Amino acid sequence: AGLMAGAMAVALVFSLGFYLLKTSSESISPLVAEMVGKHQMYSRSEASLQVKNSDHHGVDSWLRQRVTFPLRVPVLGRSGERLIGARVSSVGDRQAVYLLYEINGRRISVYVIESFPEDNLSGSSKVMAGTEFFTSNFDGFPVVWWENQELYYAAVSDHNVNDLVEFGLLCVKAMGL
Repeated sequence: AGLMAGAMAVALVFSLGFYLLKTSSESISPLVAEMVGKHQMYSRSEASLQVKNSDHHGVDSWLRQRVTFPLRVPVLGRSGERLIGARVSSVGDRQAVYLLYEINGRRISVYVIESFPEDNLSGSSKVMAGTEFFTSNFDGFPVVWWENQELYYAAVSDHNVNDLVEFGLLCVKAMGL
């Protein structure tokens, strides 16, 4: 476990270092870089998950005992979609829930955060079915985030950004938000 944690820390440092060294006219949020770095670490191995369970209610119950904010784990039910597991994490020094999904063999990381300072995020926005989705990209990984009832949800994957927005919309609909 210590070796895995060390490897994760090194990968995160390299991801953040790359972010700091990257010269671009586009303003990339450090939070986006952090989420992409953690996606790269956590989605590679189920060993990084604290609870491995495809039962949404079991994962939801496990998480509710460990986080300080109310949450609902998105229940996706289409063929090829499954929850792999979860862990308690952080984003921008704030407690976050990390959920790992797999859709048709591709992994999607979902972060649930109680508060997300808007001035720390930059990206374009689009409204779909009454929900405003914000999009950004870091190191070839699209990031999509949205807000509902004081909670922020962010999804990261190697899918294209439109697929990730569609996934976000599925989450919103699945939770009846």
